[in-house]
Amino acid sequence: MISTNIFSILFGGLLKIYDDIWDMDNFKNYFSSLSIETIKGLILILLTLISNNDINVPIIIFLGEAMLCLFDKESLNSDFFKAGMIIAFILVLLVLPKSHFNLSATSITLLCMSFGAIFDHLTFPENSSLKKIIWRSLAVIIVILILFISNTLFIKPMFYFSLGYLLVSIFNMTLNEGIDLISKIKVYMFGNNINIDNTSNNTLPSITKLSKPNIKDSSSVINISFIQNYNENIIKKQGDSKNTTKEEIDKSEIKDNEKQSSE
Repeated sequence: MISTNIFSILFGGLLKIYDDIWDMDNFKNYFSSLSIETIKGLILILLTLISNNDINVPIIIFLGEAMLCLFDKESLNSDFFKAGMIIAFILVLLVLPKSHFNLSATSITLLCMSFGAIFDHLTFPENSSLKKIIWRSLAVIIVILILFISNTLFIKPMFYFSLGYLLVSIFNMTLNEGIDLISKIKVYMFGNNINIDNTSNNTLPSITKLSKPNIKDSSSVINISFIQNYNENIIKKQGDSKNTTKEEIDKSEIKDNEKQSSE
């Protein structure tokens, strides 16, 4: 049988995936509406399984989200946070008669997690950055150390939840920063929004600027200069081709006229 700790790690990881789908633009296009609804369903199932074994978990989630809303007013506008609080409260009412509530461990766990969440939110408000990756990597080490402390001092499923949340967060931020870095390298090497258009009908391929580039260094100037010169040469060659065709038509008409006059 899968333990509550495994459920907690999966719960934290899926919760962070769902959160980053809306917070990181690089991830939005990779998830369909079906996959998003599936993730939401799995989150609800895992929270129910965890709560059935430990009532302290939904109590901490309910109180923790309530405290977060006090420091982050935008959370009140999120249906996700509102639904989470409602579901956690319902689970507390359903599980309370058959579970053991540990006041001291719940209080200590709630204080520790609230302090960490508030510090994280105020110090690193951005969705993704190298500094935030370093901080959350340090937080993973702290959580692992806490998991080796006495079982009665903390509500351990919540720290396993934090472990899954942080690990997925570090992975997602690293992936996001990598995608942004690749995009910057492409812009640095090829300019901004460059499209290579291959046309037919005896015309040469042309490079068209779709938008005004943001020139920040000499390499960008060189790239743009190359593109402009390339376009000018193409236009010139296309113009020469048209002039040549016109001259041939004129010569043909002159020959026909001369032939008719001689007859």
